Amino acid sequence: MRGFCVCGCGQETNLSQITNSKFGSIKGMPNRYVHGHHIKGRNNPHYNNGKTYTKDGMLLTLPNHPNARKDGTVLEHIVICSAVLGKALPLKAIIHHWDKDNSNNKSFNLLICQDQAFHTIIHMRQNAYEQSGHTDYRYCNICEQWHPMKDMCKNRSASLGYGHTCKTCHRDAERIRRKETKNVVNFSSGDL
Repeated sequence: MRGFCVCGCGQETNLSQITNSKFGSIKGMPNRYVHGHHIKGRNNPHYNNGKTYTKDGMLLTLPNHPNARKDGTVLEHIVICSAVLGKALPLKAIIHHWDKDNSNNKSFNLLICQDQAFHTIIHMRQNAYEQSGHTDYRYCNICEQWHPMKDMCKNRSASLGYGHTCKTCHRDAERIRRKETKNVVNFSSGDL
């Protein structure tokens, strides 16, 4: 004979192994609670005001919030930004933390980005400023230097239309590539 937890979770309880008047259990009868379910809320030693810390930030249990997940939780910085806006955040909106610390949810540290692409541009420019002192500089992967965007190669497949090499390095790499291609063509033409 099994019983169900009185807390309302619907889980089955085990049969009591001993009689204990403090917990209201009688040997051989089902326990009233699943282990740990008898202490709810502030009395539970693991209670944290409904907050859970994750790598993405602090999760709050707010099932009625318009941006809540299916499990009824929502990130704290989303709650703060939606309160500032006065409405729910759009579905694709991303919150950027200026100091790159997801636990710092002060309103002056948060920026609402319209989508992930805009958030990526913010990170790219912030990184460029921290490394070179200019938001419009880009890093060349060949010479490992920072250059203004006007000195970078145009590449349609790269983000913002600029590639990852400066014009000087790109020109040198193209010369070497053409030279190697020319040598391969001459070798394959039958000059043995």
